Amino acid sequence: MSWVGWGIAGAAFLLALGACDVFNFDVGVHLLKGKWILENGSIPRPEDLTCVKRPGFAYQDRWLFQVGTWLTWSLGGWAGLTLAKVGVIMGTFACLWVAARPAGPLACIAATLAATLLMYERWDIRSELCAHLACAAVLALVGRSPRPDRAAWAAPPVIALAMNMHALSILAPALVSVAAVAGIIHTRKEHLRVWVGVAVLSWVAVLLNPQGWRLVAVPFEYLQRYRTGPDWYQGWITELQGVTDAVAFPSVSLRAPWIVVPFAALALAANARRIRALDAALLVLGALAAFSYRRNVAAAGPLLFPVIARNLHEAVAAWAASRPPESLRMPR
Repeated sequence: MSWVGWGIAGAAFLLALGACDVFNFDVGVHLLKGKWILENGSIPRPEDLTCVKRPGFAYQDRWLFQVGTWLTWSLGGWAGLTLAKVGVIMGTFACLWVAARPAGPLACIAATLAATLLMYERWDIRSELCAHLACAAVLALVGRSPRPDRAAWAAPPVIALAMNMHALSILAPALVSVAAVAGIIHTRKEHLRVWVGVAVLSWVAVLLNPQGWRLVAVPFEYLQRYRTGPDWYQGWITELQGVTDAVAFPSVSLRAPWIVVPFAALALAANARRIRALDAALLVLGALAAFSYRRNVAAAGPLLFPVIARNLHEAVAAWAASRPPESLRMPR
């Protein structure tokens, strides 16, 4: 089956999983804040919406997502939100398929299944989906080759847009920096100016939001919230056992790291002769995300996708090439 056929099959798979009912209680918060922003022309302060759980700074990093959520709901209701969500999910994986080149369609399908295991828990109306799309888009722009092309300069605008949708998009400029270091290692100083320019502009793009540099503190605020107190390790162990929010709610995505991360490591090890510095860095970042805390498990999906697809494809291709032709095989 051709690229088109496998692409249609992958899109149908994502549609079947993504077109689910909304079960995220935070959607109401996003709708309320999106309406407030459009009516008042400003981001609500913590004291403006006292009924909202955790009304502090944490949710003020998503104003553009909240506006988009309110507009989509106003035009299309819950069906419109669901279609928009499926579109973002498909866009994320389309970018990942591009980022994973030269991987073939079968390797991309295998990576899609692995990444879905990590990401499925967050596939409702959540702003993290925009951060996943941003990371996938950045990898498609700068992660395909150690030699940057004109497309690499599109990474900073993508990051500036994403940072107004979710603070987890801070992963995107980090990925640009990792790709720049890997590119400089592979090409020496040949493309040094381009890589440095793209990386610097990507970090400047992080500041283009109403909160400025303070937005960088939001991801660390989440980590601090989940890692404070004398019993922080109990919550960590509970999450690794597949239980969320101290409630007995089994989740496939929380058990998936024990399968997907070793699978990505095995794929990289099997392709050790052609290992890329970028893939090694993505494996480390993906493992850290997968085993940190619940909200980061899904972020490991876009990070590990290219590692699995590229290295699985090249390892299988090298194995096939090492086998003798049919005409030279000894008869049994």
